Amino acid sequence: MKVSERELLREQWRIVAIQLGVQFVAPFSLRLPDGTLWEFSALLPQFGGKHGMLIDAEISVAAFAEAVAAGYGVSSMLAEHHHLPIDPEGYIDCLVDWGWVGQGAAPAWYAGAA
Repeated sequence: MKVSERELLREQWRIVAIQLGVQFVAPFSLRLPDGTLWEFSALLPQFGGKHGMLIDAEISVAAFAEAVAAGYGVSSMLAEHHHLPIDPEGYIDCLVDWGWVGQGAAPAWYAGAA
């Protein structure tokens, strides 16, 4: 059975979240103004916008605009296919760029990289 790009991205961020000790919600759905649901690969609630960073392998202008209007950050990216197994160290710069918005102090790895 072939795994979709969205599912692979979700699994890779799940691994990163576990190894870095950050919150991870997947999948995460957002209702659009036309009533449809858009399923993002994942939500990292401690990074990005006021309500966290939504990650997806597919781009939907409507879904991304609705997410930003609702207080989320959004990022479109593809899953890793060449740098396997996943090394969480390779994701730290991305998380630092998005910014810590979590309650309390950021993890030590974040403070060291910021």
